[in-house]
Amino acid sequence: MDNKILNYEMNDAFKKALHLVLDEHQNVFITGSGGVGKSVFQEVLTHLLDKEGKSHISLAPTGVAALRIKGATIHRFFGFPIGPLDPESVKIKKWNEIEEIVRNLDVLILDEVSMIRSDLFQTVSSALRQIRGSREPFGGVQVVLLGDLFQLGPIVTDKTEKDFLMYKFGGFNFFQSPAYREAQFEFVEFEKCYRQQDQEFKDHLNKIRLGFFPDETQEYMNSRIISLDKYSEEVGHDYVYLVSNNKLRDQINAEKLSSLPGPVFRNWAKISGQANIRESMLEEELILKSGATVMVLRNIGEDIVNGHVGIFEDVVEYRNDDGEEKEALKIFLEGNDVLIPMVEDIFYEYTWNKEDKKIEQKELGRIAQYPLTLSWARTIHKSQSATFPKVYLDLSEGFFPAGLVYTALSRVVSHGNLGLSKPLSERHVKVDDDIFHFYGKLIGEIE
Repeated sequence: MDNKILNYEMNDAFKKALHLVLDEHQNVFITGSGGVGKSVFQEVLTHLLDKEGKSHISLAPTGVAALRIKGATIHRFFGFPIGPLDPESVKIKKWNEIEEIVRNLDVLILDEVSMIRSDLFQTVSSALRQIRGSREPFGGVQVVLLGDLFQLGPIVTDKTEKDFLMYKFGGFNFFQSPAYREAQFEFVEFEKCYRQQDQEFKDHLNKIRLGFFPDETQEYMNSRIISLDKYSEEVGHDYVYLVSNNKLRDQINAEKLSSLPGPVFRNWAKISGQANIRESMLEEELILKSGATVMVLRNIGEDIVNGHVGIFEDVVEYRNDDGEEKEALKIFLEGNDVLIPMVEDIFYEYTWNKEDKKIEQKELGRIAQYPLTLSWARTIHKSQSATFPKVYLDLSEGFFPAGLVYTALSRVVSHGNLGLSKPLSERHVKVDDDIFHFYGKLIGEIE
């Protein structure tokens, strides 16, 4: 196998996973900490499946995750109702639309699997079995799972749902469903981290990921306790301020924006077709003023990437490569003025091409908006999968479920660019017991 595909490095674990999927035709569960290349693997795998003429679809539990992998949400694809799902009685509302796709499907990729609840995971298997008329797990479709067990987990909204999942499956996690056990997934862990280069920082992050908080890790991480003012003086303005909840984020951003002088720039997203703004990272109403701290939400060329933080300056006109006059937002980013053009999120659904007898993607709708957002404050949930050069983590308010603080800490590229508002404590690094024991069995032991 080539050492590089699509200009990505193929390390040993990467090659092993590709071999299991492409050559051995195994069901595979691929995991690893933040920044190890799970999203890259999905891109490379779909590229190679296309080259081999294998039919495949990529699904995710959330709209944002589905957009990132250029796929669809699980609920949208199958037409499952929202709420607790009973695999034995669930109605597949889109049976007619997806029957030929499912019958001809070779590989199903499920991304962000840690967020998929046990009932949803089991129902996916049940639906595939029904449509394909097969008693095999997932109807005999090869399944590839991607995700980090120790980051954001499944959402259980109330006691009724909790009681149902505990009674039916013994827990909330995908691996507690019978479908996971029956499908006999091969396990591959990606360990080479590309986000952080400092080995000491990576070692302490991995301890926190597994729920360990020894004295040396506590001392190391809490050496970065610093007031926000001093942190700003130390690293500059271009940092991401992470908070635990939407209320605090909105409050901070509104107060900071209102304190700036000058006129307000507003731009409403242009939404067409069946695009859903709630499934996008783009803002429905983007409200800025000159001097506002903003974060870029898309890669634009090679030098402007998702997660960069700058200062909004003005709206300007420019000519694109076709000579057309367009508007762009000028921001000051890493010592330079750069232009941020409007981008589009494109929503797809999978369809069956009867003439060519193959699975294709059909456009459902689009959202056009400037890929910026106010970033005086940003929620940890909205930051999953992103990489930030500088992060200030606010630990002063809010509930921190298992995995949330680790998700935040693993966004930043270096220990020296991290700031903490308060000391990290054991409550911040807790790990779900079911996940801890399941992972321990996968790797044989946890030291």
